[in-house]
Amino acid sequence: MSEITKHHKKDDQIKVLYKLMEKHTEGILISDFDEQIIWCNSGFLKLIGYNKDEVIGKAIKDFLQFNKGALAEKIDDQKDYQEEIIIKNKEGQEINILIKVFNVLDDKKRISYLAAVCTDITEVKIQEGKIYELAYTDTVTTLFNRDYFVEKITYEIKQAKSKNEKIGVIFFDLDNFKSINDTLGHKIGDKVLKLFGDELKKLVKENDIIARLGGDEFVCLLTNINDEKDVLEVVHNINYIFKNPVIIDHKEFYISSSIGISIFPDDTTNAYELMNNADIALYKAKNEKEKTMIRFTRQMKEELDEQFTLSNHLRKAIKKEELSVHYQPIVNIDNEEIISAEALLRWNHSQYGYISPTKFIPIAEANGLINEIGEWVLNEVCKQNKKWQEQGFKKIPIAVNISVKQLEEKDFAQKVFSILDTYKLDAQYLELEITESISINNLNNILSELQKLKDKGIKISIDDFGTGYSSLGKLKKLSINKLKIDRSFINDLNGEDENELVTAIIAMANSLGLNIIAEGIETENQLKFLQNKKCIFGQGYLFSKPLIQEEFEKFL
Repeated sequence: MSEITKHHKKDDQIKVLYKLMEKHTEGILISDFDEQIIWCNSGFLKLIGYNKDEVIGKAIKDFLQFNKGALAEKIDDQKDYQEEIIIKNKEGQEINILIKVFNVLDDKKRISYLAAVCTDITEVKIQEGKIYELAYTDTVTTLFNRDYFVEKITYEIKQAKSKNEKIGVIFFDLDNFKSINDTLGHKIGDKVLKLFGDELKKLVKENDIIARLGGDEFVCLLTNINDEKDVLEVVHNINYIFKNPVIIDHKEFYISSSIGISIFPDDTTNAYELMNNADIALYKAKNEKEKTMIRFTRQMKEELDEQFTLSNHLRKAIKKEELSVHYQPIVNIDNEEIISAEALLRWNHSQYGYISPTKFIPIAEANGLINEIGEWVLNEVCKQNKKWQEQGFKKIPIAVNISVKQLEEKDFAQKVFSILDTYKLDAQYLELEITESISINNLNNILSELQKLKDKGIKISIDDFGTGYSSLGKLKKLSINKLKIDRSFINDLNGEDENELVTAIIAMANSLGLNIIAEGIETENQLKFLQNKKCIFGQGYLFSKPLIQEEFEKFL
């Protein structure tokens, strides 16, 4: 081939490349090393609202404002770069953009050009913002909710440790609140909660936090206190609220509260233990006839020795064959065709009978048994699924819940592959469910294990979505395939107040191209709502309860 022919062929390739970039719907631009724009496509012009003459020759910074420093300073000569930024178009409208920047090196490995791809993520960010607001706000009182409080107390404890400060946590609830709901109705009950929340806001400093945990339970986080006296002063003011009768809708009645207190670092240096200690003290106060407020003591925790007994029994449960796997169908909610199933662990204790997973799974995580139990479940599920396939039943994937503790194992993915090989089960028939509140302490290793699993063909789901808060960035990092909306939100679909959160989650998942599964569907009203919102898959007692192996086979 002559040099002229080669030159013409290269020119043709460049023309094709430029035509492809010009037709691309995303915004694309090319600049020299000095960040002067030398070319852009129509997608970029549409994004910013300018014409080509107004853009070519101008600096990138005239249209794209990066968060820190000049663009060239962000580019390593061996690495590309991406960032989410907010820009204003020619009309002054703010647009959220995900920008990916690639460098072009010359023969001496120096950057000669920069290429950038700009994706409009404004709608996704709007949905994310709605979820953030709805996920962290209690709809009845407009106070913060449990999820926000948990994140906040974790942060404040880190701050207090570095500054050698004290923190007080006050748990309290309204005594006999159920009787208000039962006799006066939930509408009055909600007004009482709102009134109580408004009064609580007046009692604390600007940096302190008041949150509603759920039902009639509230919590107060007091920062930078001197000692217990500062906490007791707030408690005194809380009690003062109840000195006078509450008047709502011309109805007058009295309310009292029970209060539990725990102090950092006197009682513990751990955020969850601090909350738990205050909760233990509250429980104690509710059972005391003469005391409405109790400070946590170590003795209270000793009264929970039953958990240790249960922990010891759990160690023997596998050998005694007390554990079993039940299967709950996951269906297309439009035609109820089974498309997969979730494997659910059950413990039938020889002495105590059925023990809820919500009780023994946390114990297994605490005592280090969760990895052994989790591996046992994976073996049981893969063995049974392969057996069903060999018997001619419909081939479906089965989802297994995975603990963060398992994911933190460096060889977790290899263990899963070994189990698949043992039973000769194709990877597409195993799905893994992880919780939304996945730990960030060992995130790199977790992401590495998840990627190995995905590369093998195993799909990953986020379970109980909505009970914590996952940012868009976190969801992208996890590279998940499915979102499962937590059953607590599905339960509330019979009322209108909670519908916004479910709608926002479905909209966000659809915008990200994720499959959505609604958990805990029990009524026709819930089903119709989800169908109207384009949620395709679901599970719950409306379709089937979790079933033992023999009963589940009827669905296959």
